[in-house]
Amino acid sequence: MLRFLAWRILQSLIVLWAVYTVTFALLMLAPGDPFIGDKKPPDSVLRGLAKTYGLDYLAKSAQERANMPPSMHAYYIAKSYVRYITSAAKGDFGPSIEYPNFSVADIIRTSLPVSATLGSLALFIALWIGVAAGTFSAVRKGRLIDFLLSVATLLGVSLPTFVTGALLMMLFVVYIPIFPAAGWGTPGQIFLPALTLALFFLAYIARLA
Repeated sequence: MLRFLAWRILQSLIVLWAVYTVTFALLMLAPGDPFIGDKKPPDSVLRGLAKTYGLDYLAKSAQERANMPPSMHAYYIAKSYVRYITSAAKGDFGPSIEYPNFSVADIIRTSLPVSATLGSLALFIALWIGVAAGTFSAVRKGRLIDFLLSVATLLGVSLPTFVTGALLMMLFVVYIPIFPAAGWGTPGQIFLPALTLALFFLAYIARLA
């Protein structure tokens, strides 16, 4: 068992390394600089990016980069590749481009507990209610309750999450105000999003059962 788990962990690390390598290669093969958009940042910003990511050629002028030999360009790219993967192994994933003034580690630190809580509760709901509903339907096969549960599970498998989420909000927030519309921390604020995530898997498990 331990040998199997160790092999699976090793496989996941190899997959992560392959994804990182392919993504890095595609980013570097694309024309232009990876950190420059429509507007060119000041030279001080370019020098800061060059120092942070090991892309020293970013701090050079366009003429200097055009005259740079391919071997030197490859050296800078390899240097950046090794620097980032070494930092990532230490838990430093660099700053976030999407969210200024935040690092990737900060975003993971604040978002992971929320995702883990929702995912765990959704899995718990889907397993217990899904198995119970499927068993209840099987015991009363051919009766009205079996037909109603079959229709409900068919809708649960067919409807996308954003539709079921909107329907649940309309029902339990607007028409029957049991749960709050937003927020995080209390059981009432957590249950409705978790139920929305669980419905598809709940219906699938019920039909299997």
